Amino acid sequence: MKFPLRNGKEWELPAHKPDEWKESYPTKDVDTELIRARQWLRDNEQRMKTGRGMPKYLGGWSARSQEVKQAAPKVDKTADWEKGRGDWLRQADEASLVFNKGFVMSLRSPEFRAWAESVNGLVKEI
Repeated sequence: MKFPLRNGKEWELPAHKPDEWKESYPTKDVDTELIRARQWLRDNEQRMKTGRGMPKYLGGWSARSQEVKQAAPKVDKTADWEKGRGDWLRQADEASLVFNKGFVMSLRSPEFRAWAESVNGLVKEI
């Protein structure tokens, strides 16, 4: 398979490379990814690579495409909420909402607590 280079020439993919990537990324369709990488170069002429940079580019392309396939598992917080533990609220306060102090403060406000307790009585002290 040939890939276009910055200087207008083409770079020939060594025959052993696809087999190496297939071994390194077993869940990936390496042949399809090589076609996609070549098309990306054709569509982005200003970002074409040199012959020396092509192995790194293709290896990085394969690695990134592998990461996309492995999504993080979803965590169902419904069971905790239904049990009344409210762990999700504490975790959100400590982890993902730390940057948004205004929102966290609104969760701690007496108005929010009164509303939440009137709805289901499951809010724990935060």
